[in-house]
Order: sequence, then structure tokens, then C-alpha cells
Amino acid sequence: MSRTSKVLSTGLLRARLELRVLVRNRSVLFSQLQLANVVMLVVLGKVIGDDPIGGSGQPQVTLFVAGFVALAVCQATILQFPLALATDREDGTLLRARGIPDGVATYLVGRVTVVLITVVVNVALVLVVAALVLRAPMPSTVGAWFTLLWVLALSTCAATLLGAAVGAMLPGARQGTGWVLLPLMGLMVISGTVIPFTLMPGVVQAVASVFPLRWMAQGVRSALYEPAYAAYEVAGSWQHAETAGVLLVWVVVGAVVAPRLIARTTRRETGSALEERRDEASRRVGI
Repeated sequence: MSRTSKVLSTGLLRARLELRVLVRNRSVLFSQLQLANVVMLVVLGKVIGDDPIGGSGQPQVTLFVAGFVALAVCQATILQFPLALATDREDGTLLRARGIPDGVATYLVGRVTVVLITVVVNVALVLVVAALVLRAPMPSTVGAWFTLLWVLALSTCAATLLGAAVGAMLPGARQGTGWVLLPLMGLMVISGTVIPFTLMPGVVQAVASVFPLRWMAQGVRSALYEPAYAAYEVAGSWQHAETAGVLLVWVVVGAVVAPRLIARTTRRETGSALEERRDEASRRVGI
């Protein structure tokens, strides 16, 4: 067996073990499945979902569905993944992995596999609930389903690499929620996930367009909406080429930056640093 095959097989075994533990821990499973977001989607859909967006005639529930699909990707990759990396760094998991041949690579394969499975399950959950409970429109053609798949594939790759880079830079899991959650919620508001992007001022649109969330949401909308609704987007079209281009840029940037940051973080992990963190944690709880 080649080195790469061994890393992949061992990483997948690690992912299977992590998923088994996850399924047995109901509180963590509830968080990972983002059931609170699904409940919020249903409430929004029931309260104002039938109201049309502007003069388009398109119900707002479709805007919510597209936004929550993008949120499902971002929450698993840019929020939960970095916090898991920070936690594993603090409790010594990364340090132990560094002491095993190809341990860090195996660890990352396992973590990323869990992230990808989480994304697939959460996106499917949002779409199924939206279709069955809210009667929201789904992709109506093979081309629309293909668009949804490539947008989600590129979005997940870009966001996972971004999440890995963020996780390597977080000072710790305790601070991580504030460092990541607040900017993510801000991006949600300005990226057209719950409020039409056309209502944002031009400067806000320019800022949001730098980040992948705006393009994720627009790409998902292009798969869910009728083709005529493209006229109500900012550019008057779905901008598929621009969507693919921006997401690919983030994939490339993430592929270059994330491995370097993770390598630097793992090199800095030492037994003395782990012991200092444990002492600090003990002082916080008064032990």
C-alpha cells in the first residue's frame, strides 16, 4: 500500500470513529445537524415565506432556502471546523498526531471527511424540509440540479480550506466562537442570504462580493429560481462564470495558505505549551 493510500484509509477510519462518537452524543449531534437553523427556516417560511420579493413574484421562502443552504455549508466549514481544530490543539490531539508518522495528514483527512459528510447531511436536510414543509420550489431541470451540485462542490472546497486556515489562526476554542461567529453572521446579513442583495448599498455589495458567501447564495438561487428571476439580480444575470471564478480563487488561495498555517501551528505545539494551557484552565476554574 502506498503512503497516500495508507493516509487516506487511516483517515477514513478515523472519520468513521468520530462519526460513531458523534451519533452517540445527542447534544453535539444536535449542534452538528444545525436543527436550530432548520426550525428558524420553517418559522420564517411560515410567517413571511409567501410574500413576493419586490415585483418578481418569487416567494421569499426561496430566498430563505438558498440562504440557509449557504449557511449550512459555512457553518460546518467556517464555524464548526475551525473550533474543532482549536479544541484539538488545546487538548493535545494535534500534538499526539504529530508524534505519529503521517499523523497530522491522517488527522486532517478524518476531520475534513466529517466536515464533508456534515455539509451533505445539512444541505439535504434543509432542502427536504423546505420541499415537504414549506412547499418551496426545488431545481426543476437537470441543468438546475447540475448547477446546484457544482456550486455546492466549489463552495464546500473553498469554505473548508478557509475554515482550516481560520482554525490554525484561532488563539483558542473559547475565543473562537466570538472571533468567527460574529463576522459570519455579519456576512450573512450583507450577502443576500436573508435580505435581497439588491437592497444593499453599493459599497456593501462590493465588500460582500469579495467573500464566497455572496456567490454561494447567488449560485444556489440560480438553481432554485425560475430563469426569469435573473433579471432581478444586481447584474441582471446569474453570473455563473463570475461565481465559479471567485470560488475557484478562494480554493486556490486556501490550498496555498491553509497547509502552511496548519504546519506552522503543529510545529509550535509542544508538551510545555500544552501543560501551560492546562494550568491556565485550572486557574480559571479555581483548581
